[in-house]
Amino acid sequence: MPRFHSLPAEVQNLILYFVVESSTASSTPQTASAPMKSNLAPYACVDKFWNSFFESRTFNNLIITQYDIPAFSQILSRQRRLLLKHLWFRIQLPNYLTPPIKQDEKANVLWDLDSAFTKSISELWDVLSVWDSTRHKGMTLELSAFSPSDWNGYSVYRAVEKEIGMYREHLKAGSTEQYEAASDVHNQYINWHSAIGGVRGRSDYWFAAVNNLFGWKPLELTEDVYQLPPISVVAKFLIRRQQYREIYPTALETMLRSLTAVQDIQVERWRCAESRDEKMWCNEARIAFGMSLPGSVKRLSLHGEMSQVFHNWEPKEATVVSLAKTLRQYTRHLEHLSISHLVDAKEFLRPFYTDNGVRLLPDWENLKRLSLTSDIFRTGTEKDITDLLCAAARAARRMPNLEMLELWNGDEESACIFSYRVEDMVGNINWRGIHLPTLSHEVSRAWGLASINNNRPDVRESAKPFETERILSSMQMLKYLNSKDQALHPISASRATQKRKRNESDGDKMKNIKKARNY
Repeated sequence: MPRFHSLPAEVQNLILYFVVESSTASSTPQTASAPMKSNLAPYACVDKFWNSFFESRTFNNLIITQYDIPAFSQILSRQRRLLLKHLWFRIQLPNYLTPPIKQDEKANVLWDLDSAFTKSISELWDVLSVWDSTRHKGMTLELSAFSPSDWNGYSVYRAVEKEIGMYREHLKAGSTEQYEAASDVHNQYINWHSAIGGVRGRSDYWFAAVNNLFGWKPLELTEDVYQLPPISVVAKFLIRRQQYREIYPTALETMLRSLTAVQDIQVERWRCAESRDEKMWCNEARIAFGMSLPGSVKRLSLHGEMSQVFHNWEPKEATVVSLAKTLRQYTRHLEHLSISHLVDAKEFLRPFYTDNGVRLLPDWENLKRLSLTSDIFRTGTEKDITDLLCAAARAARRMPNLEMLELWNGDEESACIFSYRVEDMVGNINWRGIHLPTLSHEVSRAWGLASINNNRPDVRESAKPFETERILSSMQMLKYLNSKDQALHPISASRATQKRKRNESDGDKMKNIKKARNY
């Protein structure tokens, strides 16, 4: 019988990959509180070759809570640290009381939540800060926080458990197929909200449920933590939209300031339940993502999401114009910038509504990709749209390395996407609008001049209408964007654009109706 190492390299790899797949299929199922127990460890003991192969897959990505930090610190030796590419840190917050009707949260409960959050962050930072960045290519640090009480015992918890397993599969193979049969993280709450439609005191009950989910106030680092030890091995900081708990910008600023080599920041968040809280968040965000943005950052993506079942206020009620101004001033060193549903492109591009902005403002010398949203595409007139697109063209003249710019927004009544994309030195202008089928001559001329100014004299223009029945919300528009993966993480975009099935979770819906009526 031939020995393993006498086999061709291709056959060796096939055998090892088969072992990985069969071992994963028989692994102990993962829950929200316990990581998956892999069966790969015994195979890593065969010899050095097998050890290298299986450890590279075991430690390539990890999902941990604060309770795993001691083992994480002990097991990840200097060599294994080099293998880690993605660390999802899930902070488990303390349980709290969830009476059906609650108008606010007790101060001691809020303090306990902040204390647990602070202690968890500090403990992880203490571990990662001693890692040597030499030979380390940089990893992604993903952050989320939750309390089991956030879901109040509803079936939503099962979806959270399932998400961990599906996301692990994505981290392992980059696949998204496992999400196709799963509902979006948001749909559970649509079902829940619908289930209590006929329940007496629904508004008070739902007010408490939403604030439990988002947090009665954003999580903050306690006052005894003024700074965190520097970490040099994190290249990307990520918060996905599966995270509902709000984190205050001052805490994010402290964390980001400590990441000395971070190049990519992607923060997807559900906007605060109350407009006044959202305005406060946006005011503080000027520092975290503007004035104190680390100079090492090359890519910044900020996304703010709203839902009719969570929010009873309009985006304009939480508008903070100074946030748009700050982002415009302090992001000029970036290569990629995406801001969706947090600031309006109109305010970001405000100086370029006249030619003075082109003459007086400095260049975005490094900017290659820019993606912004604007409510003008939903509520503005044809002139408003023309003025916005002409302002964007003037701004593009200050972006000599621009490869793509997209402005977009929409809902089931109105949807628009403007895209400028450079391919093979050709500037391609594409327009898609429900009520405005083509661009005006003024817009075409402005963008022609911008493209020529940036040494792209060959300009092509096209227009294609939307199929209106396919646009149910602004999130459904993501599938039409060239910058989709810039605006949202691939898994977030995939789940957000899924159409909700009418018969989805009917069993869970009936359970929620019965439980709600018991209150």
